[in-house]
Amino acid sequence: MSSEKALFISVSGMRGTGRSNVFKGLQRRLPELLPDKRIAFYPGPFANLEHPLIWAGKLRQEDPVTRLIRLWADLNEFNVGTLGPALKGNDIVITEGYGLNAVLFATACVDCDEADAEVARVHHDLVKSRILAKDISPPLYIITKADVPTVSRYLQGVTPGLDELRRQAFIKKEAKIIENYFRPGTGQTCVSLDARLTHEEMTDAALQFVIERASRNGAKEHVA
Repeated sequence: MSSEKALFISVSGMRGTGRSNVFKGLQRRLPELLPDKRIAFYPGPFANLEHPLIWAGKLRQEDPVTRLIRLWADLNEFNVGTLGPALKGNDIVITEGYGLNAVLFATACVDCDEADAEVARVHHDLVKSRILAKDISPPLYIITKADVPTVSRYLQGVTPGLDELRRQAFIKKEAKIIENYFRPGTGQTCVSLDARLTHEEMTDAALQFVIERASRNGAKEHVA
């Protein structure tokens, strides 16, 4: 099986909107719904990143492109050692986070549109040279989203002593970065899930999306 025939999906989105719960829900339920498919699940290369709102001095002061390149070292190793072989040996590969997560982390707590734009340029250049050039297509993203009050309530538990305005600025910044990541011309595609739904409702919607895309992918493979 070639990497082009494998369905590659990544669950990502705003922090505090249930993206990990959706990934775990897919991991728990999808194999039973598609027993004839070889399905692999990976937490991705960025599973243990520290929340940006609790960064200490050095990490907070680090240049955002430096952060991006450091994350890309991990992403590249994941692509070469794990993802590439998985795409060749399975029908469906699902990760918790991928390239978008690197951009979200690199640009977090950065109040500069020019720096954000530079991170995006470097990232998309690396996508071309280290993903597309390796015959890996970008994933179809399942993106979890929510409004500012919903995410802020979650962040109060993560950063109880933080000023509310700073929390809101962080949330709005993540929403903006995600919107820009999927703008026309980037080659990135996604389906969004509303985090105001229950975890089970979000998982149900994600399952429906994956099953429908797997059906399309299987039809293409049969025609080929």
